[in-house]
Amino acid sequence: MVALLTLFTNPILSSPSSSSSITLLHHPPIPLTTVHFSLSSASAFHPHEGFSISKFSKASRNELKPLFPQLGLRPTKHISIQCSCINSPTNLHTDIGILFPFFRELGLEDKETELVLDKNPTLALTSLDSIRARVRSLLSLRIDSLTLSYLIIKCPSVLTAEEIDPFICFVRDELENKIEPMQLKHLLTTADPRFLVGFDKKVKLLLDRGVPSEKIGYVLNHVKLAKAVCLRPIEEIDRTITFFSPYGGIDLIVRRPEILNYNLESQLIPRIGFLLDLSGGDKDATGNVVRRLPMILSYSVEHLEGHVEFLRSFAGLNNQEIFKIFLVFPSVVSASKERKLRPRIEFLKQCGLDSNDIFKFLIKAPLFLGLSFDNLKYKLVFLVKIGYKYRTRDMAMAMGSVTRTSCENLRKVIWLFLSYGLSYSDIVSMSTKHPQILQYNHSSLEEKMEYLIEDMGREVGELLAFPAFLGYKLDERIKVRYEAKKKITGEGMSINKLLTVSTKRFSTKKKEKKLLHVVENLTCNEVRCSKSSNRTLSLVFLCLLSFLNEQHTVLTLAEAKSNVYIVYMGARQHDDPELLAETHHTMLTRVLGSIEASAEAMVYSYKHGFSGFAAKLTKAQAQAISELPTVLQVIPNLFHKLQTTRSWDYLQLSSCSTTNVLHKSKMGNGVIIGLIDTGIWPESQVFRDEGLGPIPSRWRGICESGELFNTRMTCNRKLIGARYFIKGLQAEYGQPYNSTEYQECLSPRDRLGHGTSTSSIACGSFVANVSYNGLGVGTVRGGAPLARLAMYKVCWNLYGGGVCTGADILKAFDEAIHDGVDVLSLSIAPDLPFPDLEIHNGISIGAYHAVAKGITVVCAAGNAGPSAQTIQNTSPWIITVAASTIDRSFPTPITLGNNWTTMGQAMFTGKDTGFINLVYPEVPELLSPRHCESLTPNDTWLAGNVALCFTSNSNQNAVEDAAWSVKDIGCSGLIIAINPSRSLHSCDDNFPCVQVSYEIGTQILYYIRSTRNPLVRIRPSKTHLGRPVSTNVAYFSSRGPSSISPAILKPDVAAPGVHILAAVSPHNPEIAYKFLSGTSMATPHVSGIVALLKSLHPDWSPAAIKSALVTTAWTTDPSGEPVFAEGEPMKLADPFDYGGGIVNSNRAADPGLVYDMGTADYIQYLCAMGNNNSAISQLTEHPTFCPIKQPSILDVNLPSITIPTLGNSTTLTRTVTNVGAVNSRYVAIIEPPRGITIAVKPNTLIFNSMIKTISFTVRVSSTQKVSTGYSFGSLTWTDGMHTVRSPISVRTEIVESYD
Repeated sequence: MVALLTLFTNPILSSPSSSSSITLLHHPPIPLTTVHFSLSSASAFHPHEGFSISKFSKASRNELKPLFPQLGLRPTKHISIQCSCINSPTNLHTDIGILFPFFRELGLEDKETELVLDKNPTLALTSLDSIRARVRSLLSLRIDSLTLSYLIIKCPSVLTAEEIDPFICFVRDELENKIEPMQLKHLLTTADPRFLVGFDKKVKLLLDRGVPSEKIGYVLNHVKLAKAVCLRPIEEIDRTITFFSPYGGIDLIVRRPEILNYNLESQLIPRIGFLLDLSGGDKDATGNVVRRLPMILSYSVEHLEGHVEFLRSFAGLNNQEIFKIFLVFPSVVSASKERKLRPRIEFLKQCGLDSNDIFKFLIKAPLFLGLSFDNLKYKLVFLVKIGYKYRTRDMAMAMGSVTRTSCENLRKVIWLFLSYGLSYSDIVSMSTKHPQILQYNHSSLEEKMEYLIEDMGREVGELLAFPAFLGYKLDERIKVRYEAKKKITGEGMSINKLLTVSTKRFSTKKKEKKLLHVVENLTCNEVRCSKSSNRTLSLVFLCLLSFLNEQHTVLTLAEAKSNVYIVYMGARQHDDPELLAETHHTMLTRVLGSIEASAEAMVYSYKHGFSGFAAKLTKAQAQAISELPTVLQVIPNLFHKLQTTRSWDYLQLSSCSTTNVLHKSKMGNGVIIGLIDTGIWPESQVFRDEGLGPIPSRWRGICESGELFNTRMTCNRKLIGARYFIKGLQAEYGQPYNSTEYQECLSPRDRLGHGTSTSSIACGSFVANVSYNGLGVGTVRGGAPLARLAMYKVCWNLYGGGVCTGADILKAFDEAIHDGVDVLSLSIAPDLPFPDLEIHNGISIGAYHAVAKGITVVCAAGNAGPSAQTIQNTSPWIITVAASTIDRSFPTPITLGNNWTTMGQAMFTGKDTGFINLVYPEVPELLSPRHCESLTPNDTWLAGNVALCFTSNSNQNAVEDAAWSVKDIGCSGLIIAINPSRSLHSCDDNFPCVQVSYEIGTQILYYIRSTRNPLVRIRPSKTHLGRPVSTNVAYFSSRGPSSISPAILKPDVAAPGVHILAAVSPHNPEIAYKFLSGTSMATPHVSGIVALLKSLHPDWSPAAIKSALVTTAWTTDPSGEPVFAEGEPMKLADPFDYGGGIVNSNRAADPGLVYDMGTADYIQYLCAMGNNNSAISQLTEHPTFCPIKQPSILDVNLPSITIPTLGNSTTLTRTVTNVGAVNSRYVAIIEPPRGITIAVKPNTLIFNSMIKTISFTVRVSSTQKVSTGYSFGSLTWTDGMHTVRSPISVRTEIVESYD
């Protein structure tokens, strides 16, 4: 018999044999050697069993002896041999043939079976019954068939290794299958079966040392079994448990089993030692830290040292103070030093806190270091709005307090105080004395204030002196003491003394007062009435005097607070700008009393496009100026926010075509686009001036030098103007702007990147072969590549984002009108709530004067969608732009452990993750579910896993901050289930942050809950263009109807604003272009198209351009598919989502007819909105008188029809101007809204050389019998070549009777 032998001296160290060799394992292993020799058939042995050499015959031993010296062994009876027959009378092919169908039943393909037999040839010599029995044993461990087949392929020895059976029996019978199947799968595929020997003893050790039997499954399922148990000597496990005795012992291991994964000598002892040294040798305190955050042991000593050294050097704390911070907030070690710790501690330093103050602050408000950036920014803005001065000690104390409450509760607390008549300054005064009032629950506060006023009969003003009243418990202290005191002294008592005195002293004083009261009654009975009356009158007089005094003080403080106000005086009274400026100073001097005070208070003088000024005034001074006859309006200096490749090809403006409007307009050559934004990064390649001729001679603007902005080096024939305006912000801020602190430049240079992006989209030059880390490869350019650019920087880095004041924006309008721009683009919008009228809004005022000078103004619709009536920049003279998606996506494959693959969306450019654990933040049924936004650095269980989470809303910043948080603690990825939306959450490029629908998310969740050890694999994203990617109105895009003037359709049009590849300020030299989303990105698309139309039709008015865009827009996507509006739920888009539709520049270049408007039409609108003659006259430069009968807003000559309140019927008028063929005939096509009938007279329009303008009436009637919501239709004029479509929106309102 020819046999294959495996010789080894220690069975535990042996390894599976090869089919062509004898493997002898000594210590160390010896090289593989192949030997063929014959054994007597009389030699009795069983294949695959080990036996002593002494069992061989003498002849056989002699045959083996020459082999031993060669292998460095001495022939002894202690050497064991394992034999595998490779040539026996049995027909091996027949045996193998039986295995193939068996393995097919288990899910293996024949090729996989061959691979298994190659890896483990002993299978061919093992009986099928033995293999079946082993399979049944494995299945008894709850291992499913898919996992079993994977296990057999990966590690075939599981079917033959003799160590497996005892292991299975222990897990199944004694542990009662508490180990999850996927844990077993991982163990059996990573550990040699030999290392399973002793597994039962190690587990029993854990039980003997105190792990509860009901917890042993949890412990074993949360460690790497191979590393923590199988490969680790039982003595080391025992030493680990003993070592942790002073720090939480076995309870700590039960809470955080992963501790067993770490090496005792090289990892755990040094890490505990570091914490022990930091604590000054206090084992109890060190144990407290470890028990509060066991995950702290997962951080290396180097990581811990880095955080301690940072707090020591940057915050000035000593070791004892740092350890105390660890005690109250151990998660400080998981916070990024640069992203979280540095900016937060820097903020405290700026507020005037020294190291001792910083320590006290962090002990009281440790969450300040852990809360998200958006959370802190929201609260900071609230505190600034109510009157806290930025970078002050009081601000820091207030911030410390509000870290312990939610943003929503803070908002409700402030509104509660305001609803009770308290002012912002009152709130600041109270919270300065008692900062905790801002963190109390708003419902609890309301109960206490209600009790104070209704039951105690007090004034809310008493809280100004004693705000701590709100901190006492209502039932246990306030009510009890008040009722007790009331019985003795009546209602006139000090609430301060009532509550602050100790319980013991209160009881004593209560007895004394009662006794005194009795004595007074006995001795003064005869004079009690008169004396009491006089005393009461005296008290009332004193209280009244005190109250009036207090109110006077509060008013004086409030009045002394100065803010920036815009004094708007309408159109210029004359053309001399210097004389206008002198007039403004004279007016201010009269109010303030001196030339010096006027010069100090003046911020800007508006003297080019209109008349007015911005000045720093108290509320009383602003009121006095508003009463002057030449002043139209005094407007608070409102804050505005920024509203932040493939898109031009998608809009059919390919540079390769010679027939589209891009080439017909010579790419916008000669047109000047002005952008009011965050500045510009002039070195970007998109602003090169190659191929451009001289600067237009009509240009009157300048390039203004400043920090890092040398006009000789930066401005060129492309960037022909650059200015910056910051006085309005500085005056409102109350101190000079620190450009170093905020990483800004006091110049037109863009550090935020927003203005650079919008400029590149509007009129950037061609730059080929651009991508973002390989995604979206192509040529970047603007809509009008040969147009000139002027930047007016008004937005600055403050409060964590771009902040722009109304005073600075108006000054930019003023200068831009003077400079000679043709188009103004503003990706800026005011905050909610909006100003109630256009003349109260700086953007609207500036835009009106620009439009009056023939400058088209394009503005962002805002990013407050998808709720209705969130649209911003709603004036009829503005083109308001919504954001839509394009036909480009970034598919990202997600493969689950059951081999099901689905496609998510992401911008993940890292490496394939391979299969890793997939988890979901489960909570008990009675608790609210954990949404994506709730994930924090404290969720340390996410480390090493991919997490599935569901969003509660589409707050993009909240989800992105959650992604950053979990990435910082070692999470391997995030799958975000969200309402259908093409707006992707921006995560770090190498961090998988994949977006799926709720439906797909639910399927993944089902897989997690139905699988013992769920796995997932995420592969890098790719770029997909064209179908089947649909066009949607973006989720964030603000929606109509307008809350200011519902009869004015807004938005006007939509344009690409999701994942637009644009130039940015290169903070990272390797990234000069990024994908950006927002109506900020949609707006410059339309601005670029307007520049093309201006170049092609220089005589068209802004209203004509707007009409051309609205009436020719796509109501489907460019390929004819329907457009949907993202929201809850997603629906077909309507005019309140995208106005006329998706902008179509080629058709807009030849619209056929336009609905033109001029100053007279805007006056009609202002009269219809109820503005008085004086206000309108000052706005329009000449005397204006509204008709006695107020005109109908429905007759404003808009390219759309919106009727917000239709009773039975109404008739409105429109006028169209022919801009197409001289002789043409247009016919009306009506698509009435549901339940509405529409009649047009005349229904045919005939134009010739004499007739260029025709008016028509539209009668709209409702057949509805009840009040309804809006329904939509259209009126289209067509001559067979042009289609001039006006969207119609109608809401029926039936007035209810009240008899």
